[in-house]
Amino acid sequence: MGDIEAMEFGTRQESSTGRRPSGDRGQTNQDYIIGITFLLISVLFVFGYVPGLYSSYADPVDGTQFTQTDRAAEWLVDNYSVEGAENVLEYDATDPSVGIMGLSDETEFDAFRRNASINTTTNRRARPNVNVMIVNSSQLNAQQLSDPIVADGNRLEFGDDYENQSAATSKRVVDLNMTDEPAENRGDVADSDDYCTPSCWLIVRIW
Repeated sequence: MGDIEAMEFGTRQESSTGRRPSGDRGQTNQDYIIGITFLLISVLFVFGYVPGLYSSYADPVDGTQFTQTDRAAEWLVDNYSVEGAENVLEYDATDPSVGIMGLSDETEFDAFRRNASINTTTNRRARPNVNVMIVNSSQLNAQQLSDPIVADGNRLEFGDDYENQSAATSKRVVDLNMTDEPAENRGDVADSDDYCTPSCWLIVRIW
C-alpha cells in the first residue's frame, strides 16, 4: 500500500514540475524554419504569379502584339507597293484587288490577317483587333495621331475601329501611286498627289 502511495506522490510531483507527457513536444527550430519557408513561398507566389494572371486580361497590349504590328506593316508594304518602287503603295487601280483599297473588302482583309500571321489566339485571348490607316504625315499631332486620308471619297482606313485605345503600333513612311492605268501598264509612280505632303504614313495598330 505504501509503495502505491509513493508512486502516486511521485507522479503528482513530476506533473507539478511542468514536464509534458512523452507523446507531446514543443516547437523546434526546424519547425520554425519550415513554417517561414512556406510563408515566403506563398508571398512570392502571390506577388509573382497572380498580378501577371490578371494583367493578361487587363492590359490589351503585350510583346507579341508589338511583333505582330511590325510583321503586318512589312507585309502590307511588300504586297501593295508598286513593282520596283518599294514603299509606294498602289492605289485607285483598275483592279481593286491589287491596290491598297482592296483591304476594304472583308475577305481580302481577312486574307491579310492570315498571311501576316496575326490571327493567333491563345487560351486567354481571342484573335486581336487590327486597324490599318494611311495618314498625311504633315497632319500628325503631338501624340502622333491623325485622321486617315480621304481620297476620292475613299477613307483610307481598314479593319477594326480604332478610338485612341491602348494599342501596339507600327509605322512606315509611304507614298501613294495615284495611277488609274490598266493592270498591264501599271508601275509608273505618279509625280505627285494632294494627299502625301511631304509623305504619308502607313500605320498598323493591334490590340
